[in-house]
Amino acid sequence: MAASSTHCIALFLSFLTEKEFVYDTRLLPFSTLEDEICLNADEHIAFVTYLLEFYDKYWSNVRVLIDDNMSVNRQISSKTGVPSIGSSSHRFDLAVNNILDIDELILAKGNRLIVKLRTLTISMRLRKSTRLRPKVRNVSWRNSSYDILLRYKEIDHCIDVDELDQTRTDIED
Repeated sequence: MAASSTHCIALFLSFLTEKEFVYDTRLLPFSTLEDEICLNADEHIAFVTYLLEFYDKYWSNVRVLIDDNMSVNRQISSKTGVPSIGSSSHRFDLAVNNILDIDELILAKGNRLIVKLRTLTISMRLRKSTRLRPKVRNVSWRNSSYDILLRYKEIDHCIDVDELDQTRTDIED
């Protein structure tokens, strides 16, 4: 673990409200583990047990477990009997990818334009107007698509439209 990182645990309470099928969710504690040297399942279980007891709750009140560490997740699940529904960051990645799949054609076209802007001739002309460089999309980075579009917006005023006419025609295929 990096020296500047901190491992935190958040405990959420979800319950049915008086309205039919409406849940209310509250963040109870958001805290670091006492001993960040040992981040195994037993440490997590001890910490959550302490928090549950503080709120006069028990593991039998816990209905589902979501953790960012799949191996720890499985161990906690098998030791406590609480079902695990997977890693929250993995589920977030799946949701983001699902949303981005809808706009994949637009994102791919935008990336092709960015690649053209990075060619030697166009890049050299762009350097005369701004110190910012076009960013190429990296699909394995969650915010990469956003970053390339934001960067394009920042450098758009520096781009010679006449020079890119051919590039734009290629992109619109």
